Amino acid sequence: MNLDDFYEDILQDLEYENENQDLVHCQIRNGCFYEAVSQAEQAIEDLFSTMMNLGNMAYFAKNVIRYSASKVKTYIWNYKTDDLEYTCEQLDLPFFSLDVDWENEEFFEKYKECLLRTQSFIKDLQSFHKQYYQDYCQYKHGLSVGLT
Repeated sequence: MNLDDFYEDILQDLEYENENQDLVHCQIRNGCFYEAVSQAEQAIEDLFSTMMNLGNMAYFAKNVIRYSASKVKTYIWNYKTDDLEYTCEQLDLPFFSLDVDWENEEFFEKYKECLLRTQSFIKDLQSFHKQYYQDYCQYKHGLSVGLT
């Protein structure tokens, strides 16, 4: 059975603004997109939640089941992505200024490369979260797919 056969009984009742627009199939495809965004958003929240509590692992281990989505969202949105020292602090890593060359130039370049790549990843994750947060919330509460 294909999708046209499955929806055959209601196809005549659907009104299309454009004959080339297939609302039924688009909604199913959009549902898959919403699910993918939802999974990505959840992974981002999990990562930032872990980062938020790295400094107090005992608290995190004890309270991980008491997930506070609003605190995690605030943490993500307020994360200082341009501050490399802050990023190192959040990841519980040592920070060394990138303005001062080291004796071992090769090691310094690797440190710098890794730190800047991490910063770039965090910026991308924060940007994605901000861009799709509303869609994620609507989808997880069952509104988006049904109301679009």
